[in-house]
Parts: sequence; C-alpha cells; structure tokens
Amino acid sequence: MTENSKIKNIIFDLGGVLIDIDFFDPFKQFEQLGWREEVNFDQLIQHDNFKDFEIGKISAAQFRDFVRSLIKVQINDDDINRIWNSMLKTFRKEAIHTIKSIQNNYNLFLYSNTNEIHQIHFENRFIDEFGYSLHDLFNQVYYSHEIRQRKPASEGFHQILNENGLNAQETLFLDDLRENLSAAEKLGIQTNLVTPEYGVDKILL
Repeated sequence: MTENSKIKNIIFDLGGVLIDIDFFDPFKQFEQLGWREEVNFDQLIQHDNFKDFEIGKISAAQFRDFVRSLIKVQINDDDINRIWNSMLKTFRKEAIHTIKSIQNNYNLFLYSNTNEIHQIHFENRFIDEFGYSLHDLFNQVYYSHEIRQRKPASEGFHQILNENGLNAQETLFLDDLRENLSAAEKLGIQTNLVTPEYGVDKILL
C-alpha cells in the first residue's frame, strides 16, 4: 500500500489471514476415535446448526450435542472442543507484526466468522504466544457469533462502518475468500485477497 493511499481504515479477517486453518483436521481427529460414518466436511459446514453456531443462535452445548448426533460417537465435551479446535493452526507472525507496526497509522478492525469454542481457544493461544491480547491490536473486534451476522452478508459490514463512522471508500478489507470480498466491494469498500503467497505483510508494507 503506497504512502499516498487514501485508506484510513483496515478490516481484517482472521482465519486464512492471521491464522492458518485446516478445515479437514477435525475429521482426522474424529476418525482416530473410531468414527467411520459417511459424513463429509461439506455436509457439516452446510448444516443449519453450523451456521447457527457462528451467529450465536445455538450455544456451545447445543453444538456439541449436534456433533455427537452427527458422528454417532459418544465423546465428552472436552474432546469435542479439542477436536473442533484442531483446525486452528499457526498464527502468522509476519501478519501480526505488520499489524502491530501500523497501529498508529490506521483504524484497525477484526471481523471473523467464528464461534464461541474457537474464540476462547485462539484468544488464549494468542496471549500465550504474544504476551498481549488479540484485542490490543484493533480498535474493535467483531465476531460473527457475537454480532449475530456472518460474512458474506452485508449487515456485518454495515455495522462496522456505521458504529465507527467509517467512510467505505477509505476502508480496506482483507480476506482469503473472494465471496466475502465481493460482498464488501458492493458497499464501496476496497479489498485485497490474502493468499499463502501474498499475505498481510506484502499487501500493507
């Protein structure tokens, strides 16, 4: 991003932008517990209960019961949490350090499609690894399960813009999914696609 850029505000996605994600790892973990049912990843993430968990319509307890009914294996809450959290991999340190280095130059926001179980896990891990809170990097953090909106719906973007008095044309959104970028672009927000080869540091520095 150049020095004469008109960008004043930057909204960051979390998964695939600040932390690596392996969506398939939970299924490998379930298999280690003896699960052999023909239920694939697409069936899980397209299920209403998965989406409802990400917008806070069902609790963590209800989600765990849903998982038990789906995989037909009797496992306790802690094991389900551990397996579900196994998709959250390594924080991208270069991205975190980049955000830290530009804090005084932009208004920074985090907007993530996530859920209660993942939030507790990655926030605690972040503190352990970096010595400060993930919230300390941003003016405001928006989690889908707390604001009850998830990307690519436009409502979450509207909320961020309106609550913080942001001009969409002065705002940049970074995400690893094109459908989420397209939703932001319809509101006049500028966007950049984050890839493993083209990360936050390369986009912003």
